[in-house]
Amino acid sequence: MRIDKKIRMKLISSMLDLKLVYAKQIDNSIIEIEEAEQVEDIMSEKQWLLKKLVLISPLESQYCYFCVLGEGCYGCKYAKVHRRCIDKDSDFQKICDARKAYLDTIDEYYYKDGEVYK
Repeated sequence: MRIDKKIRMKLISSMLDLKLVYAKQIDNSIIEIEEAEQVEDIMSEKQWLLKKLVLISPLESQYCYFCVLGEGCYGCKYAKVHRRCIDKDSDFQKICDARKAYLDTIDEYYYKDGEVYK
């Protein structure tokens, strides 16, 4: 399948916007870490940053070549291989489920509110 140059440019534009969002999130966390008074504050901030970066990962339609192409789910070439993204058993849903599991793992193991290091 040949690349549509306009679609490629739209994807690049979306990803450049996302790059700015990532940079802003990291910059905000750096400020919080610079102002932290306790190690626990740093751990809490880093946990928040980890989760934020996972949540803003490029899984939305503006980052998908086939969605931007605009042929709809039933004409989607990705869906022919991986099933429609909206289907519960699609590969895309499996990725979303894995993202949720990763977020839960960060919550469970990284840092818990009230945790104190001595």
